[in-house]
Amino acid sequence: MIARAALLKKLPHRQRQRIKLRATEVFQSGNLSLLQIKESRFLSCLFSYMVVAVLFFLLAACQRGSTRFAPGSPAPVEGVTTDLQGKTIDLNTFRGKVVLLNFWATWCAPCVEEMPGLERLYRSFSSDGLEVVAIASDDGIKSVRNFVAKNRISFSVLFDAHGTMRRRYDISGYPESFLIDKSGKFVMVPDPIRREPVIRIVGPRKWDSPAMKRIIAGLM
Repeated sequence: MIARAALLKKLPHRQRQRIKLRATEVFQSGNLSLLQIKESRFLSCLFSYMVVAVLFFLLAACQRGSTRFAPGSPAPVEGVTTDLQGKTIDLNTFRGKVVLLNFWATWCAPCVEEMPGLERLYRSFSSDGLEVVAIASDDGIKSVRNFVAKNRISFSVLFDAHGTMRRRYDISGYPESFLIDKSGKFVMVPDPIRREPVIRIVGPRKWDSPAMKRIIAGLM
């Protein structure tokens, strides 16, 4: 090191300045690379923590959803729905009865297809305490009124103008149905089509079929 310093002194002043300047650039470049490495490691750690946080959030959301729609869990009742006369009503109105809750729309062909079966099922069990509640998600209430009058629907039809109940029940398509017992809790029932117990019945069903009637009779 001493020999290098002595050699440096023997060089012309301008050359010594160039060597010192170059040494400074190399030093600063090395520090910059080190800083970039540290910054890269920090960003990598931060990204890992963010991924873990997102996964934890999604898992918690799934667990909440699975608990919310588990057998024996209370069915959501709070929501702004109206009857076809415009009177505000919620599902607490039907507490004490077995409720077949159906989400539908007049423009939904499978929904329209299953309506006669729902009507026949209701007429078969209404005196035993069954309440069919169909929540319509049309753009306007007039089309729902016309459909109910034309098809002589006698069970309860409500209008979900703001989509409140659709969101509360996580409805992603139509029709979707749920069975709720007299205490207002979800019931898991065997689905004749899927051949497995379900809480959320997705798609149209032959509601007045012998299999469905046995299910409803078992809840009375």
